[in-house]
This record gives sequence, C-alpha cells and structure tokens, in this order.
Amino acid sequence: MKNLFLLGAVGVMLLSCQDDLKELPDPELPETSVLSFINPYDTLSVHHGHIIDTYDSLLQINPGYWDLDSLITLSSDYIETNVDDQVNLFQILNTYPTAYNYLVRMNSSSFTIKTAISDLDSTFFNGYIAPQVYDYVHEVFLEVRFFTDHQTLLNRISDIENRIYNDNVLSSDEKEYLLAASSLSRASVTYWDNIDNYASNTNTPGWLEKDIVGSYAGYSLGVFHWATMFTGNPLIGGAALVGFGACCSMIPS
Repeated sequence: MKNLFLLGAVGVMLLSCQDDLKELPDPELPETSVLSFINPYDTLSVHHGHIIDTYDSLLQINPGYWDLDSLITLSSDYIETNVDDQVNLFQILNTYPTAYNYLVRMNSSSFTIKTAISDLDSTFFNGYIAPQVYDYVHEVFLEVRFFTDHQTLLNRISDIENRIYNDNVLSSDEKEYLLAASSLSRASVTYWDNIDNYASNTNTPGWLEKDIVGSYAGYSLGVFHWATMFTGNPLIGGAALVGFGACCSMIPS
C-alpha cells in the first residue's frame, strides 16, 4: 500500500494550517423528517460534513498537495480525534487491501454509478453479500443513477431506510450496516444540497455519487465489519464507515 504508514507530513500540515482553517459550523443532523424511527448512526454521520469542510479549507491553502493517501490520513486523523480513537483507517485498509484498491479505482474519472452497480452485481453473484442486502443497496444505487433532485433522492433513501428498520429477514449485522450506510447517505445528500453549485445540478454530482457508493461499499469491503468485530460495537463500525465514506467523497470526480 503506497506509503500508507509514511504520511506523518500530512499530520504536520494539519497542525501548521490549523490557524488558517475556516471555523467549522456546528454539526447538522441529516434530514430525518420522513423517517419513522430515530437512527442512532445520525449522531456519527454529522461528522461527514466537517471532514469535507476541513479538506476544502486545506485544499484552498495548498491545492496541489492532496493525493489519495493524504485524504486517508486527513479522514483517519479526524475520526480518531473527534469521534473515536479506536478507529484507525490505516489499520483497516491494511487489513483489507481490497478496500484501499477500491479507493484507487474510484479515483479514476471513468468510475461512475454504473461502475458501482456492475461491481455490486459481481459481489452478489460471487456470494459475498446476501440477497436481502444486495436488494437494498441496488435500489439505492438505481436511485442515484436516475437522480432528479436532492429532495427526491433524500425521500427515496429515507423510504428504503424505513423498510430496512422494519425488515425481520436481515441479520443484526446486516441491519446495523444498512442503517449506518443509509444515515451516512442522507448526511451526504443534505450536505451537498447546501452547496449552491450542487443544489441546482440536474445530474448526480460526482462527489455525491462517490459518497453514497462509499457508504454502502464499506460493508462488502470489510470496513464496517472490521471496526465492529474489533470493538464489539456496531457504532464504531459506523464511525469507520463515516471516515471511509469521506475519503470517497473527497476523491475528485
């Protein structure tokens, strides 16, 4: 894995640029108006926007500095410092190199939601995810592919999330993962809807596409599973998913 453990310079830059960072707003919970329950992962998903805002501030200071490994460092440092110090994206990606390689693939301009759907199909047909998980994720990806506007997408994801919550076929692990991914996806839609140049876009914004793909891909790639099994707490798995999803979101589209 390219220089993954040799990126101390990024941490130095984060500290040295701290005074130049714009002040971050108070966390805003993902839109929940159409949910029939309280999703406990919403308290984690609020950090998604803070990671993106931090990246945006640093990008303006040094636009030529950031590569994929730097994004991982930024996201991992934020999660460890502000969410839970048991989450180390370096260790997770070292344990599951397929997850790191997926980030590399997403870094290509040729990667689209169609690519993600094809990958999801292959993952299912090769037996890596259960049919009931595949059905929900595939449904979300189709909503992203045929995006019309942010509010409609938000409503569709929330409707799917309600069905996940009431699904008695899903295992406990599957339900926890899908609820975490759905919460993170709502947070992403809410965040990008507040960005002017995205709110009026009639095509799915590239960063939003990769954000949502990362939210759900983090299960089959082992990100959610590792953090949950390592700590025995699915909420920590959700925190890892936020960090991984933020990496996907920051990858240029």
